[in-house]
Formats: sequence, C-alpha cells, structure tokens
Amino acid sequence: MPVSIFIENNPFKEKISREMYIEEKVKDIHLDTMPERIRFYRIKNKIGGLEMGRLIGMKEPRSYEKTYENPAHPYNGVENIRKICKVLAVDENLIFDDYIRFIAEDYKSKIKKLRELKGMKLYEMDKLFGLCRGTYSKWEKGISVPNRKSVEKILAIIKDN
Repeated sequence: MPVSIFIENNPFKEKISREMYIEEKVKDIHLDTMPERIRFYRIKNKIGGLEMGRLIGMKEPRSYEKTYENPAHPYNGVENIRKICKVLAVDENLIFDDYIRFIAEDYKSKIKKLRELKGMKLYEMDKLFGLCRGTYSKWEKGISVPNRKSVEKILAIIKDN
C-alpha cells in the first residue's frame, strides 16, 4: 500500500505519494558541494537525518544534518564520510570532493614528496604556504591535516610540476 503524506507548503493540502515527496525534495539540490551530494543521496535512499546520525554511530544523532550536510562545514573526517557512503551504498567518488580525496589518500607522503621535489626545507614550506613554523612538518607526520585552502595550493603546485 503506497504511503501518502502531506507537504507543509502544499497550498492544496492534498496527499501525495512518498516518491513524489522525495522527488520534490531532491529536485532543487545542487550537487556542487560534498554536503549537497550527501543530502541528495540520503533523501534518495529515504533516510531521515536523525536516522542517518544513528546509523553512522553519532553520539548526538540530532546534529547529523548540521554536521555533514552543512556547506559551511564541509570537512568532518574522512572515516565519517566513508561511513556515510557505506550506509548510502554510494561509491566514495560520487561524494568526495578534491579535498577529501587528497586527505583520504596518503597525503603525508604526497606533501613530503612535493617538498623534496621543490628542494625546500620544512620552514621554507611553512613560509610558502603562510603557515606557522612547524605546521608543514605536522602535516608530513600526520599529526594535523591541511585545510582546504592549503590543499588547493598543494594541488596547484603539483599540477604545475
């Protein structure tokens, strides 16, 4: 038996099928950012935000949408994004953006190789990227993760070499 629901902004207050409701919800989602792609596939899979938070093991499942589907906070850990892809049964390549892809792969060896290719010392790389002294070293050791802006610079330098 098809499930019928009411849409809040429906001026006619008529019942529509769940499938029509889902199509209505996803039609205006732009797939330009990773959070939008995550939201798109979650809705297509008929999973609510709270349910998704529970499925990926969040301590506070109510904050799922704010944490993972908010374009203002596009990075929340590679492993967590992988959990989301697994629950949604979606290939990571459909969700990941260049930044997450870079971090998910062995970024430590890539940035070390870049430094060696440039023939520069760690403190020189800090200067090149406008970082506090020691930050590039922490990236190479995997102690911290480069931010999006830095990864964009790294990818541009790699592309030019």
